[in-house]
Amino acid sequence: MCGFSRMDFSNKSKLSRLLTLIFIVSIFLHGVLILSTSIWLFVANVVLPCSFLTKYYAALAVYLVAGVSNIAVVGASMFGSYFFKRSFVRIFMFCLAFVVSLELACIITSSTLRNENEENLKKDMKSSVISILSKNDTLLADSESFRCWRAVQTRRSCCGVDSYSDWCPGTNNSTGCLQSGSQGLEYCSCTTDCQSLGGRSLHTTSCYSSISDNLATAFTVITSVCSVVIILQCVTYWSLYFILPKINSKAVVDTYKPKPVARASNVAVSDF
Repeated sequence: MCGFSRMDFSNKSKLSRLLTLIFIVSIFLHGVLILSTSIWLFVANVVLPCSFLTKYYAALAVYLVAGVSNIAVVGASMFGSYFFKRSFVRIFMFCLAFVVSLELACIITSSTLRNENEENLKKDMKSSVISILSKNDTLLADSESFRCWRAVQTRRSCCGVDSYSDWCPGTNNSTGCLQSGSQGLEYCSCTTDCQSLGGRSLHTTSCYSSISDNLATAFTVITSVCSVVIILQCVTYWSLYFILPKINSKAVVDTYKPKPVARASNVAVSDF
């Protein structure tokens, strides 16, 4: 306060604009961080045409929107400060509250889906395999579930929910499994990091572990990044909220000026 009181109006104005600019740039950097990590998470978690995975992609979508919104707030602040000078603060506060709400939604969604992943993902994948095995072979290739598993096993280099035996639950050995003619095994073939089974090379990776591990990593990243960003945004905003009024307040010496003492008038000396 004392340091600010000694500054003239021009320096106070420059300092206020500088602090506001730093705050807006920090929001832009938060948006770049969230946007870049969301793109990375989408690449790591290839979007697959599976009904049992759709709900898990919701967290990634909300996270992507949060990153875009942070960057959009910077554009809105520039636009608002130029066209809506009087109501700019209200517009900016509304945009900032919206962004923070999205980031909170990311944390809540990620935490909820992490628990869902641990409890129900394997059950949903098992049910999908069972639905494939129960269908007529002539309709299998056109079913949504089969297209899903064909994409999962091809793109993730895995086989079955836990292993290849998920495609032949009624057999007691590997030979019988291969002879069952399950079409799900056709997309388990591989050339590297494989297991040899009856003269065929199959993927050894479990599709459940591959998908579950990637989703768990994605939820951890989303929760961590959004938590840090929210804390930084709240701390920097409230710091700015308390500092700017002190910068722009008038100094004591400016508000109270003692009246000048009137000089004593010359008094004529009487001659005695």
